[in-house]
Amino acid sequence: MNFLRMLLTPAVNLMHRLRYPYKFAAIGLLGGIAIAYLFYTLTSNLQRSADIAHQEQAGLAADIPLLTLLQAVQQHQGLQAAVSGGARQMEAKRRDKAGEVQQAIEAASQAVSVHGGRLGITPHWDAVLKQWQALQAGGGADRDAHAALSREVMAVIEKVGDNSFLVLDPDANSYYLMSAATDKLPKALDMVGRIRAHGAEVLAAKKLTAEGQTRFIGDVAVLHARLDELEAVLRKAEIANPQVADRIARFSRQFREALNEVLTDVEQDIFGGRYAADPVRYIEKTTAAIDRGFDQTRDVLLPLLDELLAARIRHVEEQFFRSAVLAGPAFLILFLYLATGACLAVMSSIKSLRDGADRMAQGDFVTPILLASKDELRYVALSFNDMGMQLSRRVREANLHTCELEVLNRKLAELSATDGLTGIANRRRFDEALASEWSRAARLRTPLALAMLDVDWFKKFNDHYGHQAGDECLRRVALVLAGCMRRAGDLVARYGGEEFVFIAPNCDEHHARSLAAKVSNALQSLAMPHQLSQFGYVTVSIGVAIIVPDTGDTPDCLIRAADAALYQAKEQGRNRAVFDNAVCVQAAAPNAAPSSTQPVYQSPVHSV
Repeated sequence: MNFLRMLLTPAVNLMHRLRYPYKFAAIGLLGGIAIAYLFYTLTSNLQRSADIAHQEQAGLAADIPLLTLLQAVQQHQGLQAAVSGGARQMEAKRRDKAGEVQQAIEAASQAVSVHGGRLGITPHWDAVLKQWQALQAGGGADRDAHAALSREVMAVIEKVGDNSFLVLDPDANSYYLMSAATDKLPKALDMVGRIRAHGAEVLAAKKLTAEGQTRFIGDVAVLHARLDELEAVLRKAEIANPQVADRIARFSRQFREALNEVLTDVEQDIFGGRYAADPVRYIEKTTAAIDRGFDQTRDVLLPLLDELLAARIRHVEEQFFRSAVLAGPAFLILFLYLATGACLAVMSSIKSLRDGADRMAQGDFVTPILLASKDELRYVALSFNDMGMQLSRRVREANLHTCELEVLNRKLAELSATDGLTGIANRRRFDEALASEWSRAARLRTPLALAMLDVDWFKKFNDHYGHQAGDECLRRVALVLAGCMRRAGDLVARYGGEEFVFIAPNCDEHHARSLAAKVSNALQSLAMPHQLSQFGYVTVSIGVAIIVPDTGDTPDCLIRAADAALYQAKEQGRNRAVFDNAVCVQAAAPNAAPSSTQPVYQSPVHSV
C-alpha cells in the first residue's frame, strides 16, 4: 500500500497544481484519444471497410455471370439480326448461341440466389427472366425485345454496383476500376452489341433506310461518347494505381484498336452505301471486339479489383492490431493513472470540506477550512470560512427583523379578512366576529342583532349593465352599509355574491329597525338606476333577527332566522325589511308584548 501511495504521489501532486478544467481536460484528452482511436479504428474503420469490401466482393461475384450473360445476349442479338437480314447460314450458330444464353441465365440465377437478397437485385432479375421468356416465345426475332433484354441485364448490373458500393467505393484506386468494369465498359459494350446487330442486318439485306441510317449514326455517336468516358475513367485508374498502370493502359489500347476496326467498317462500308462486307465476317469481327472487352474485364479489371479489396482488408486488420494490441493498452494505462491521481486529490479536498461543514453544524464558525489543492475547491473553502464569519451577524439581523415580520403578519391578517371587491369584511372575518360577539352576548346576557341583505334583482342588473357595472354596484352598496354602521363593535361584511350582512351587538328591536330604515333611505337617496327593477333604482331586501343567546344555542340559529326573514322580504315584494318575531321575542323584556309590524320608512318593514 505504501509503495502504491508513493507511486501515485507524483500524479496527486500534479493534480493539486491544476484547476479542475485543466485536470479533466488532461484526463479527458488522453482518455478521449485512447478511446476514440481504439474504438474508431476498431469499429468504424475495420467494420465499415471490411463490410464494404465484402459487399463489393459479393458484387464482383454477381457481376461476373451477369457480364457473361450480357455478352451472350449481345452475341445472340447480332446473330439473330444477321439471320433476319437474310444470312440463313448463321441459323445454326444462332440456335447454339440461344443455348449459351440459357446456360448463362442459369449461372446468373445461381449467383442471384446466393447474393440477390444481400444486394437487393432479386426483383430486377425476375424482370430479366420474364423478358427472356417473352423473347423465346416470340421466336427470338424481335430486335426491340433483344434490346429490352440487354437493358434489363444492364439494369441488374447497375443495381449490383449501387447496392454493393462498387460505384461508391471510398478509395480512389479501386473506385475508377470499379466504375470502368461495372458501369462504363458494360454500357459501351452494350452499344457495340447494338451496332453489331444493326450492321449485320443491314449488310445481310444490302440496304439501309433513311430512318435506319439516322438511328445507326446516333448509335455510333453514343458509342464514341461512351468510349471517351471509359478512356477518361481508365486514365484516372492508371494514375490511382501506378503499380498496375501498364496493364490498364494495355487493356485500354487493345480494346480501342479492336473497336476502331469495327467503326471503320461501319463508316466506310455501311455509311458509304457499299455494303460489300460479309455479314458473317462483320459479326465475327465485332464479336471479337466485344469478347475482348468482356474477357479483359474478367481477366484484368475484376482481378485487379479483387486484389485491391483483399489488400484493403489486410490493411484494416493491421490497423486493428496496432490499435487494439499496442496503442490502446498504453493510452488506457496512462488514462487510469492520471484518473486515479485526480480522484485522490478530489477526495482529499472533499474530506476537508466535509469536516469543516461538520464543525459549522456543531457551532464552530471560527476554525478555518484549509485545503492543500489550488483548484476551485479552494475557493469553496474560502466561501465556507466567510460564511462562518457572517453567520452570527445574519442571526442578529434576523432577530431585529422579527418585530417587523410580526407587524407585516398583522397586516397580512387584516388583508386576509377583507373582501377584495368591496373593501369591507369578508365571510371569514364575519364568521370570526359572529362567534366572538355571540360568546360575549351570552356571557353578558345582552341582545345581538343580525341582518342579512340581498340586492334586489341583481342578476338582471348584472346581465343588463354588465359585470363591471355590477361590481361597481356592489362596491357602492357596501359603502352605504359601512356608512350606516357607526357604533364600535358593529360589523358590515360581504356574505357572498350580492348578499351582505351586518352584526350589531347590544342592539334591541327599535335600534335594529332604525338601522334597516337608515340603510334603505340611504340607497333611495343614492338612486342608482336599475331599469329592470319595478322601483327604478337599486334596492335591497333585509331580513333581521335579534336574540339573547342561551347556553346550548349556536350562532347558526341566528343566521337561519335572519335568512328566513330575508326570504319573507323577497316573497313580499322586495325593497323592505322583515323581522323574525319568534327570535325577537326572546330579546324583548320579560313582560313586553310582541312587537307589531309597522313601516318606519318609505319602504315598509314587516314582522313575521
